[in-house]
Amino acid sequence: MNTKVKPPRWVVGLAMIGMVIQLTTAADFFEDFTQAPTRDRWRIHGEESLFRWHPDGRLEVTWDSRRTNSYFLHRLDTILGKDDDFAIRFELTLESVQLGVSAGKPDTFELALGFINVADATHTNFFRGKGTGTVRNLVEFDWFPDSGFGATLWPAFWSTNATLSFRGGDDFTLLELPMDRVLNVTMAYSAATRTLRTTMAAGGEPIGPINDLRLADSFTDFRVDAFAISSYSDAGSSGSLLATGRIDNIRLTLPPPAVTGLAVSRTEAGWFLQFTGRNGFVYQAESTSDFDTWQAEGPLTEGTDAPQRIPIQQGPASKFWRIRVLRP
Repeated sequence: MNTKVKPPRWVVGLAMIGMVIQLTTAADFFEDFTQAPTRDRWRIHGEESLFRWHPDGRLEVTWDSRRTNSYFLHRLDTILGKDDDFAIRFELTLESVQLGVSAGKPDTFELALGFINVADATHTNFFRGKGTGTVRNLVEFDWFPDSGFGATLWPAFWSTNATLSFRGGDDFTLLELPMDRVLNVTMAYSAATRTLRTTMAAGGEPIGPINDLRLADSFTDFRVDAFAISSYSDAGSSGSLLATGRIDNIRLTLPPPAVTGLAVSRTEAGWFLQFTGRNGFVYQAESTSDFDTWQAEGPLTEGTDAPQRIPIQQGPASKFWRIRVLRP
């Protein structure tokens, strides 16, 4: 769904890094699945059969590493990096877990959800199970069932240069997760301390304790633009997984959107896209008449945390505009 403003003779649409975003000042996103997921909130990339909405108000998920990379994803209104505070909260109910479902791959494999970079995660050479060299821009809840060395919870940060943040054995926690119980999970990241704190409870009783994860001093940065429940392919891995469960009551606490207050304005100097951007982001106006080919209009503009504008050329009645958002 495009959010549009209608000036004389053309329509203005707003999109970000190739994706449509909602114009809102809310810093929270919440989904309880009481209604069927809609395309303006959720998309599926890959195997649709792995994600099934249930009318009782939950999402039934299959993590099957024999399939191609598949994501049930929600595009963010911003691009997150290590200088942003954020939090993920969700309910997870595990129903079944089986390792070694792919021939010759008996080892453990991750059950995952968290933040991804859509362009990276949907690339044909993105192999989560292979790890270093192919995986970049992730902030994830990863649980590895026991294959002989103990079940392991390992929240993970992968950088823009395809490196896992690793400080040592305290990054992960040996932790078995119970079946058929609603697990309330919170992952809260503090930019000031570069630390992710993960907590979990079932029926009001804590599970854990779970080690905090502090980014390694050598860790560069990440850029993520979507929340996803991720079923990864086991290509390149020695392990494999088939698991089923339910996800409910997802809440994301995020910084303000990268763009707010989009409008078209006209002065004696001409026509402009007017909006409020954020410091640290770069903006480019683009136009199209067919939604297949987009053309840059006006200069690249740095965000200022204040109202600003980009000059545009008046076009035909069927012309559309968007703002592309970049974060260096």
